[in-house]
Amino acid sequence: STFLSPILIEIIRQTRLKRHNDVKIEWKSLLTEPAVESVVRGELDIGFGYLPIKEPGLLVRKVFEEPLAVCLPEGHALTVKQTILPGALEGLPMISIGRSAVSLRFEETEEHFRSLGIELRYIDDCFSSMEALASVARGTGVCLLPVSRARSGDGVVVRPLEDRLLTYRSGMFVRQENEDESIKDFLQLILQRTT
Repeated sequence: STFLSPILIEIIRQTRLKRHNDVKIEWKSLLTEPAVESVVRGELDIGFGYLPIKEPGLLVRKVFEEPLAVCLPEGHALTVKQTILPGALEGLPMISIGRSAVSLRFEETEEHFRSLGIELRYIDDCFSSMEALASVARGTGVCLLPVSRARSGDGVVVRPLEDRLLTYRSGMFVRQENEDESIKDFLQLILQRTT
């Protein structure tokens, strides 16, 4: 998925099979849900995307996890804080990212805040982190991003979210019945490099 952490994307792209000289690795950039559908249909052997993924025919493994940051417009009252407590977000105008593209992850985030007794007030939905950061800079609202996508500057101030339970998790997925040794070796290499 093109919205995964740049660190994870680099790990995936640098992974090579040593024993399987006849295997050619071909990369395709997709969003999580189309990648899941392509793996289910057998068009792709391995997919990577945001978790959770609830597809019964797939074996899903978490391979990467990163904390969230709060992106605030310059001059916002919370910019004086070094870290942001989850409760400080209640009532603030929020910008979601990829609400329809990664709906399960979005629902998981909302459920987490509800479990803390916090209702988030979303007023805008952006497709990408760059679009969301531009919206924050205009003063539309604040957004949550994984730390690898959060950027200070150009009207945006980034602060860590003080909540270790709420993270962006990425995983890899294959069809459960897949028995190909090259695929198993590739998955093992990814697990070793992301541990």
